[in-house]
Amino acid sequence: MRMLFAVKLKIPLVLINSSEAVQYLMVSFRDGAVIWMMFLITRSPLDVALITVAKLLSGWIAPISGSLVDSWNLRRVINWTNLLRALLCFGTSFALDMKLSFVITIYLFYILLGVVNKFYYPAFFTAYNKLLDNNARFKNMSVTNSIIMAANVVGALFIAIGLHLDMVFALCGVAYLYAYVILKSAFRQYTGERVAPPKAQLSLHGLSNQLRDLNIYLKNNVGIVVLGLLGLVPEIGIKMVDMLTPKFAVNIGMDHREFYSLLLSVFSGGASVAGLASALWRTKDEVKRLVFLYLLSAAIVTCVGLVQNPIIDIALYAVLGGSFMVENNARHALRVSLTDFVFNGRISSISNTLVSNTVALVSVAVGWVAGYVPVRTIYVLWGPATFCIVLPLLLKLRSTIGSGVSQSKEESV
Repeated sequence: MRMLFAVKLKIPLVLINSSEAVQYLMVSFRDGAVIWMMFLITRSPLDVALITVAKLLSGWIAPISGSLVDSWNLRRVINWTNLLRALLCFGTSFALDMKLSFVITIYLFYILLGVVNKFYYPAFFTAYNKLLDNNARFKNMSVTNSIIMAANVVGALFIAIGLHLDMVFALCGVAYLYAYVILKSAFRQYTGERVAPPKAQLSLHGLSNQLRDLNIYLKNNVGIVVLGLLGLVPEIGIKMVDMLTPKFAVNIGMDHREFYSLLLSVFSGGASVAGLASALWRTKDEVKRLVFLYLLSAAIVTCVGLVQNPIIDIALYAVLGGSFMVENNARHALRVSLTDFVFNGRISSISNTLVSNTVALVSVAVGWVAGYVPVRTIYVLWGPATFCIVLPLLLKLRSTIGSGVSQSKEESV
């Protein structure tokens, strides 16, 4: 019986990884091409940073969307949001082809996409994590994320082709349609049901009760809150690399699309390789692993700022991508293993709100500063500053959950 379940489980995971690969290849291609074009048109890191703000502006609806997702049919949410994302891409492709305002069109696209994603991601990650056993969670998540990052490598390399953005958006729409077809099949057996009872569906009183229950649950599980706060560092770091890489390339005298594409691709490539390798990394002390990873990423960011050689910068970008990837995998796997799935959609959405708004504010601040100081200076200061922030959180995590050995869902309620 166990072997039969293992065989059945394998097919959905293969389908999911296929969908993620196609989606992220095109998203990497699209977002990288948009950021480069925005920088070429405006020459302003702040205008580039506002793309991140537009993406994350919808963060305020995340608590509501997460509560609704927990009460809705997960598979339907995933299907409908993929269709809406495809429609947004096709609409943006048409707007760009009609020569409408580039800046306004791009900002509007990312605002609307952000709203749709606030429903898609809580549903997708809850459904995905329901397929995984706690003992294999870190390994499976590492494999999936490595596939995603490998797709990002290819997508980043495609930027060098110089394809018109209207065509890029059209292809991205096709990728979302592919995801619709594949995920509709992958989640057929496992996620046709709701995670929580449907009593709160479309009811303000029900939503209030769900948020109240979540508040009580988090007060009794402080480690989950700390892990959510720790997630800010890699998320901000990744967005910072996306946002500052165009000006970084200019600052080091490599002001052309090909070098920018290469930097993004090695960043993703390092993440992919490290993610696969980390799947073999077994430990009984999850917190100690997190301390090592956060210290490593802080040191690498600082080195990127200190080194004055483009070849070494390329290598450091690869290592930085790898450290962010493993850091995020380890933290997220531990957070999910400590979380009751009844609350997962709401917790993911609350975390999304915190991350979205914090990243948006930091992006504006960093984008403004980058207009006046070299990117290298920002990188040099970023490393030690972030580790000083996460160190007390890691100490709090140690005192809260000990070594981080996964609890059962029943014990955590």
